[in-house]
Amino acid sequence: MVGAVPFGVIFGTLVASGPLHLWQGQFMSLVVFAGSAQFIALGLIVGHASFAVVLTTLVVNLRHMLYSTTLAPYVAHLPTRWHLTLGALLTDEVFAVAWEGFRHLRDGLTSSVDKGESKKYAGRRLTASGPVRIILLFTAN
Repeated sequence: MVGAVPFGVIFGTLVASGPLHLWQGQFMSLVVFAGSAQFIALGLIVGHASFAVVLTTLVVNLRHMLYSTTLAPYVAHLPTRWHLTLGALLTDEVFAVAWEGFRHLRDGLTSSVDKGESKKYAGRRLTASGPVRIILLFTAN
């Protein structure tokens, strides 16, 4: 989540100097999950593109539904509170690392180094972000 801080600072600065009220920027941060969609929407609002703002923001955010659909079989056995928590923590980077980990679990690879895979993947797995470790910890059999 450390990577979200710079986006928040930049977006907050743009909102403060742009056409939106502060509460509108805060509301957008609450309901629009993708940081890139916030920047796109802000640019469209400045350009007075009314309906395009909603449609474009929706399309950019749809990728998170694809991420969730891809990971769903691996977390289906978890309680709803974990589904909600993991959904809130799912970002592009977390998806990429989690999917790689699930692929290896599915294929029965227990040790990246033992199976002759690159040390780069083993390092990523050991230093994965907190959300990825949570996902892998609670979904591994």
